[in-house]
Amino acid sequence: MDTIVYFVAFLFGILIIIVSMFLIFTKAGRNPIASIIPIWGQLEFLEIINRPRWWVLLPFLVFIIDIIKLMFPIISNSIVLFLVIFILLLNIYYGIVSMIDLGKSFCKSKLFIFGLVILPFIFIPILATDDSKYEFIVRKTLNDI
Repeated sequence: MDTIVYFVAFLFGILIIIVSMFLIFTKAGRNPIASIIPIWGQLEFLEIINRPRWWVLLPFLVFIIDIIKLMFPIISNSIVLFLVIFILLLNIYYGIVSMIDLGKSFCKSKLFIFGLVILPFIFIPILATDDSKYEFIVRKTLNDI
């Protein structure tokens, strides 16, 4: 019985995040259907926060390690473990930077951005339902310096 309750709570939480991202995409002037479709949604999210499109590949780097290990079986397990930990830390960095940029895109305070990083399942629905406006973040390139 407890398992069913936890599963229903889990599905409810996922539904809240899906609806919140749908609303965030709408506020940013993007196609809200993209929030439901995995790769397209991530590409649109990266455009909202003005990050490079190749960042969509970061979560898939773990699979590349599996392919390398199959191709070169002489690679030691310690090297593979190092690469997996490195990719894990890279994805944590990606998540933190994404939440910071999402907060900046909607002109939120530093305290709200901190909340987005620490408790995104609470602050994403708040961001989706408040009256903040989307502003495209302009990044400086090396040519601008």
